Amino acid sequence: MSDFNAAAALAAMKSGGRGGPPPPPLEQAAFDAAGSAVMAALPRGADAVLDAVVTAWGRADRLFDTIRATPAFALGVAPAACKKGCGWCCHQPIGAAAIEVLAMARALADRPQAALVADWKPGAPCAFLKDGACSVYDIRPLKCRSLWHLDVRHCMAKYANLPVMAAGGVSAAFQLEPKMIYEGALKGLAP
Repeated sequence: MSDFNAAAALAAMKSGGRGGPPPPPLEQAAFDAAGSAVMAALPRGADAVLDAVVTAWGRADRLFDTIRATPAFALGVAPAACKKGCGWCCHQPIGAAAIEVLAMARALADRPQAALVADWKPGAPCAFLKDGACSVYDIRPLKCRSLWHLDVRHCMAKYANLPVMAAGGVSAAFQLEPKMIYEGALKGLAP
């Protein structure tokens, strides 16, 4: 067994190989859509890259909208429990890529919501949760976009640190499609 070193890492990155099975097609499509936006923006500088993050958010949203519009999804999946007034996911730690935080900060510069961050304390709900709704919904990070559940009890259990997995390892309230799409886009932000 050979040691893992910088040369091996660089070779793996250049080959595109992960040493495992390829990602699911939805994840790969989202990765490609986000990655192409970022790669095209790199030569134009930092502002162009931040614009590319916003483009990547939109591309991922459109991909999920396309999936949700298919008869198989529309007829085979119950409507999401997610709606204004819920906010259970906003009470849980959610990560964001540094590049997303920078894109959000730039977008918030001229918005009153920017002041909300200064008052936020660790362990508190998301600083942008106001009156049961996301006050930065249009610029929320990909991790937030991926939280799409059929049963609010899933999110409540997660918040309370209770088991959320059903038999077979996947909760019936959890949908893989949004997770694959938004996780793929998140990975694509750093191709």
